[in-house]
Amino acid sequence: MNKREPNGLLWKTGVALAIAGLSLFMIFPLLLIAGPFPILRGGEISGYLLATAGCGIFAWGALLLTSSSSPSTASLALPTALGFALLAAMRFIAAFFSQELYEWVGYVTFAEALAFSAVAVVFARQWSATRGDR
Repeated sequence: MNKREPNGLLWKTGVALAIAGLSLFMIFPLLLIAGPFPILRGGEISGYLLATAGCGIFAWGALLLTSSSSPSTASLALPTALGFALLAAMRFIAAFFSQELYEWVGYVTFAEALAFSAVAVVFARQWSATRGDR
């Protein structure tokens, strides 16, 4: 059987998302064991919500990892581009309309929005290239 090489972009993104998801998930048990973190204002509820988001992000990363050597990887590029576009949109909204977030992290949400936008464009271009729509 001839095994295909994994798609580098999907594999690297999958690793990053899996690590980010596990990291977010671990906030909740650590919060319960070690007590409140000064940076996490919402206490246990915030930890619970971050862990929930972490599960979804981990699953997304695992999907990219397990599919990175499949011949149908092109079908993953568009949903991944859309996911990163939504992450970027959320952060642009936060950067421009949330005074509380600005006081807490400054321009970090704007920088994240730019980074997520760039990743979304990379995946959208990969999807477009596989469809011949360039």
